[in-house]
Parts: sequence; C-alpha cells; structure tokens
Amino acid sequence: MKANPHLWLLCAFIAIVSLPIKVSSMSSSDSVRWFIQQSRFKEATDITQRLQRSGLISAEMSYCEGLAWKGLNRYTAAINSFTKSYRQDSLLTSNLTELGTCFRLLNNYNQSLLWYDKAWKKDSTSAVLWSEMAGTCMAGEQYELALNLYRRLAIRDLQNSFFLLNMGKCFDYLGQTDSAMVYYRKSLMLVPNDYQTVYRICSILLKEKEYNTVLTLTNGYRSKDLTNLRINSLNAYTYMLVKDYKESYQRFLACYCNHDESKFTTKYLGITAFKLNNMEQAKEYLEKAYQLDSTDYEITNFLGIACATSAHKELAIFYLNKTLQLISPDSTYLGNVYGNLGKAYDASALCEKALEPYLVAHRLIPSDATYIYLIASKYDFCLKNREKAIQYYRQFLDTYAEDQKNKGIDPAVVPYSNNAIKRLKELSRK
Repeated sequence: MKANPHLWLLCAFIAIVSLPIKVSSMSSSDSVRWFIQQSRFKEATDITQRLQRSGLISAEMSYCEGLAWKGLNRYTAAINSFTKSYRQDSLLTSNLTELGTCFRLLNNYNQSLLWYDKAWKKDSTSAVLWSEMAGTCMAGEQYELALNLYRRLAIRDLQNSFFLLNMGKCFDYLGQTDSAMVYYRKSLMLVPNDYQTVYRICSILLKEKEYNTVLTLTNGYRSKDLTNLRINSLNAYTYMLVKDYKESYQRFLACYCNHDESKFTTKYLGITAFKLNNMEQAKEYLEKAYQLDSTDYEITNFLGIACATSAHKELAIFYLNKTLQLISPDSTYLGNVYGNLGKAYDASALCEKALEPYLVAHRLIPSDATYIYLIASKYDFCLKNREKAIQYYRQFLDTYAEDQKNKGIDPAVVPYSNNAIKRLKELSRK
C-alpha cells in the first residue's frame, strides 16, 4: 500500500508545533532550577537576568540566581542576589546561610559570621550551620569561639573525628599543646590512618624533641601509605635530626623523585647531601631551594660553604655575603638598639653599664652626634675620667658642627651642644 504524502506532512507539522508547546509548559522558575541541577549556571542566569529586566523576578528567583552566580564562582554577584532575595522575603532564611558562605569564600570572615549569626538566631539547632560557623571562626583566627562551637558539635556526635581534630587544632593555635594532644589522639583512635592528625601530633612531638616517637608514628603511617608527601618529608627530616644523614638523604631524595620539589624538601635534601660531604649535589639542591626562597640564611650559608669547598669560589663569596646581609640587621638599626639599651641602663641608674652600649652604638653609627655626647657624659659624671670626657666632648662638637652644615640645626641636640661647651671650659680649667 502506498504511503499518503499528505499524512506524512500532517504528522511533521504536529511534531513541530507541539515542540514549543512542550518547552513553554516548563515555567521560568522550573527552567532555572533545572539548569542549576545540571550545573548549567550560565543558562540559569540568562533567564533570571531577563526576568530582572522585566521587573518580574521573585524572591525565590533572586535566591536561585544567587545559587547560579555562586556556582560560577562570582561570589559578589551572588551576594547581591541573595541580599535582594532576603529584602524581598525575610522568611526565606536560606539566604542568610548562603550570604555567610559567600562572604567566607571572599575571606571576609567578620561579615560571614554576621550572616551566620542571623541564620543561627532563626535556627539554633542546625548542626550544619554550627559547623560552618566554627570553620569560619577558625579561618578568621577566632579560635576560642570556634572551640566552643566544636565542643557543642562533639557533644551531639561523640564519634565524629572531624570535630575532635578541629578541637585539637584550636587548642594548638591557642598554644595549649597538652590539650591539643588529647583531642588529636582521640581523633586518631577513631581514624588511625588520618594523615592530618598524625602530622599534627608529630609536629608537637618534634618541638618536644621526641624524635623516636615521631619516627615510630611516621614509619607506621608509611607502612600503610607511601604516597603522602607531607608525612614522607617529615619522616626524612626526623632522620636528619637524629643525625642519620644517609637515611635522611635517601628519604628526601625519594620525596624529590616523587615530584616533591618544595622548599622544605630541596633545602634539607641539600643540607643532608652537605652533611655527607657531597658538595656538588648539595649545591644543586640548595640552589633550587634558594630559587624558591632567597631570604633563608640557612640555605645561603650551606650553599656558600658548599661552593667554597668545590669549584665555585666566586659564588661562595656571593652566597656568604648574602648570609651576612640576612642575619645582620642594618647597622643604623642595630646601633639604635644598642643606644636604647644604654638609655635603659641610664634610666635604671646603672651609668657604668650604659657606657658599653653607647660605645657600640657610636661604632655602628659614627655620624650620630647624640651617642658621642652620651659617651662624653658617662666619662665625665659617672667614671670621672677627665681626659676621655674632654676627648669625646670635642668629638661631639666637631660632629655636631658637621651635622649643622649638612642637615641644619637639630633642636633636640642644641642643649647637648650648650652643655658640651660649658663642660669643656670647666674641665679645661681644672
């Protein structure tokens, strides 16, 4: 039987006409939600922007727009949408939590906590909200507040290792390492292979020089997982601290070959090579560390010595001079520190002790007339050394005269000048 061409055309027409009817049957709000569920955030904002221009956008649609902007990592735009939604309908409290989250993602922790607090006043029973607030407090270094929130969360869920770990962190940041260790160990009992907890316990133990315990913990972890770079490098570092340089070098080298080219690994790989008298390798790895941090005097010092004992003598001079610059404060700064020490001794009526710091300050800043006068006055009134007093009073007047030519009159030094002239006359008559 022959197909009817008219029937085929009629079916095609019905199919084409029915397509827009089917699409249009989905409302704008449904479309926006569907696009967000599919992570097609740009299409969602295209719809909400059209509604915005027509003035038809509802509080719910503003909220959905905020979710879409947040999905696009445009947190400021998301904040504007959530704020508008909250103004339109203050009963839509999910805006408050989202505003807290967006401000936190912008590292504005105070604003974040302000909005989380408003959300908490609407619903003080939400464990998720408490957890978000606690995390924000930690990020904003408000550790005591974070600790209180994590305590309340831990009461609700005693087997939650995340809460226990973060309580340990709070105590750690507050300098209460004994309490930190209690909660780290509780967390580790629940999740024995959690590298964060192992790492934090070992960091405290290193400060207490419990090197063997650190090796036991890190080797135990490595028996189950050899891929964790932080545990591996900490393990290698501990071998260095117990002076097992060969083992430390091999373990740092394994870290490096496993694509760990951090400053920590390259620095101590170089230092352990140095300790094993392998100067060329020490130079190679220490130079990599220097490229990552040119302000670490340990790197420049070991690098300088390694160069000096190999064929790179000129580089040795460069790196060792760099070391001196890094470990020696500016002479003016250091001179003023000594000068202030002298003044502190003077203020404590320890005039004899004040002389030495003033002499050092003068040596470091020979052009500072004030310290010369203070030295003269120590010899004059404290030590009763007439010759030295005259010597330094004259030096003070010469330096002060030179200062007047170059810098003009310093009102603070004028009384010293008058006293120096007066005392020189009196001492010369004796």
